[in-house]
Amino acid sequence: MSYKFPIPGFYFSVDVDGDSISFQEVGGLEFQIELEDMQGDGRSGGHSMGAPKKRKPGNLVLKRGVASEKAGFFTWIYNSFHYEKSGSVVTPKDIDIFLLDPGTGGIVRFWRAYGAFPTKWSFANLHSQKNEILIETVEFQLQDLEMILF
Repeated sequence: MSYKFPIPGFYFSVDVDGDSISFQEVGGLEFQIELEDMQGDGRSGGHSMGAPKKRKPGNLVLKRGVASEKAGFFTWIYNSFHYEKSGSVVTPKDIDIFLLDPGTGGIVRFWRAYGAFPTKWSFANLHSQKNEILIETVEFQLQDLEMILF
């Protein structure tokens, strides 16, 4: 699908291992190229230069309001941080992020995070004088991240 205007970033969906999960915010959709130091040739004036070594994804960050659920996504995250007590093995999962066209609901961009493994789970501050939804943030290390164009 071709999108002629800048794509708004507010209409998206997230699937974790095939299950659709609601999130308020997605961050960390980034790619970096690790560089290998190489001694420059005569054209570089003797300075060392970086040569592309490999692509490295950033850490994926998902934010959402805390829900009272005790199944699916929550259980996976909980068991990942309490594996000593639960006796379960921490299992990486694939996470799909779909950026959607607000007019048609069609997919405009699609990112697949392969082998996502939770590394940080945090909660917003509790505040007795504010009436705000409690937000949880989960950060994942990825084996790989791929962006698929439509």
